[in-house]
Amino acid sequence: RTVGTFEQMLEGNRDDGFVPLHYELYWWMGQNWKLTPLLMRLAPAIAGVVMIPAIYLLARQLVSPRIGLLAALFAATSAYYLNYSRDAKMYMQTWSMITLHVAFLLWWLRGGGGVAWWAWVASGVAAVGLHSTAWLVVPVGALMLLTSGRPHWRWLLYPVGIAVMGIGPYIYYTQYNT
Repeated sequence: RTVGTFEQMLEGNRDDGFVPLHYELYWWMGQNWKLTPLLMRLAPAIAGVVMIPAIYLLARQLVSPRIGLLAALFAATSAYYLNYSRDAKMYMQTWSMITLHVAFLLWWLRGGGGVAWWAWVASGVAAVGLHSTAWLVVPVGALMLLTSGRPHWRWLLYPVGIAVMGIGPYIYYTQYNT
């Protein structure tokens, strides 16, 4: 999936229904280094390490810092996460970004400022750029927003964030479709 020119790589993955971010990373790595199993497992391994503080941040937003530490401990010792952190696919990166996406959304809804909003949008862009199933979290985020209390100015920024998340996939699937 990462051979040929950049355009050939994009075209082949688009035809198979894959979003490009994971394969763009591997294509770039293949242009600069030899793609060995060790190198191909580096991105999921980093995402697996990122998942531990992401789980802490999400649990802290949902419950408390003590429960966040316990959840991070479970994540750090999870055979499930360990297995997917060694797989040279996009799943661990996607799950890490989805976890951060929800944690940042809760932070933003609880009064976090512009940094929280941008972190929510950036992690959402990364998540939907890694795997299209990340879009399944969008309705969950809308429910969080609608149940967060009385109408607020944040309700206006939520669709803007969703639109920013959709620009990349929209361009990928429509504008450059040959």
